[in-house]
Amino acid sequence: MIEKLYCVNLYTSKIDRMIQFYHDILEIPILFHGFNGTTDGTKIGYGVDKFQIALWDKEYWKKGFGGPVEIAIRGNIDAIYEAITKHKYPIEPIKDLGFGRILYILDPEGNRLAIMEED
Repeated sequence: MIEKLYCVNLYTSKIDRMIQFYHDILEIPILFHGFNGTTDGTKIGYGVDKFQIALWDKEYWKKGFGGPVEIAIRGNIDAIYEAITKHKYPIEPIKDLGFGRILYILDPEGNRLAIMEED
């Protein structure tokens, strides 16, 4: 059966914008770039033994089937809010849930990120 969660695969026609969003703006480290000498994908995360996000060129991989994705991550909401608003990506106001705060943002492909910060 399932041993562990490995990664989320996001297929995109905007690979450079997705790398800019996740790596340059949100500062998630790049673990892997390219496959078999191509630039068809990039893996980001905090270590090969931890959960990762894989950004794949959907034209190269002929992908496109699927629906909306929400990725839930923990982080410094105030710093992320400032970085995202500076770059004019879609964002909702920070909400207080009583046990912590949450911030919803959209990446360049429209995938929703739920940034959580517990009290």
